[in-house]
Amino acid sequence: MIQGNAKVFIGLGGNFAAATPDTERSYQALQQCDLTVHISTKLNRSHVITGKCALILPCLGRTEIDKQSSGLQSITVEDTMSMVHSSAGQNQPASHQLKSEVAIIAGIANAALGEQTVEWQKLASDNRLIRDEISAVLPEFKDYNARIATERGFYLHNPASQRRWHTKQQKAVFSAAMLPQQLAHEMAKTQTRITRRRYGSYRNGVK
Repeated sequence: MIQGNAKVFIGLGGNFAAATPDTERSYQALQQCDLTVHISTKLNRSHVITGKCALILPCLGRTEIDKQSSGLQSITVEDTMSMVHSSAGQNQPASHQLKSEVAIIAGIANAALGEQTVEWQKLASDNRLIRDEISAVLPEFKDYNARIATERGFYLHNPASQRRWHTKQQKAVFSAAMLPQQLAHEMAKTQTRITRRRYGSYRNGVK
């Protein structure tokens, strides 16, 4: 975005401007865009760091009821104890025009890619179908829909919590990397100051 290769930014949830490392550089990148779009449930800092044009679009929150052709929808969340369980909204939506994040992503994908390979609209109509697809490729999520039907859901196994390391050494592997003395935007500022000093010296006849 800073180089001008990407002209449009679309953020779905989160606080991109504040959460991304090198905050000042992130601000510069967003402000370079022709259009920034934020799809979210509440305002945050990213909404005031805009491109030339900006949109803030609402969507259904987790606490709001999401009813599709297949019935009431639920998503899944992982808590701090690595338990994965379902979460369904209990409140009436603020507007009948609001769409879920799933429906928005599927709509964008359908418009951009079509449905020749993936039936996006079908997936958007039933979150269980998405979980079936996840089950097919991730062994940890086998029988996904059945396992979240239990009261507490299921434990998402993490070998590291049991001190088991899937490495050649069968041990945790650490690496060290030197931090730069200056971040990118600090180096840019330094270069700008040097250029200004040189320009000022030449302009005043000093070489």
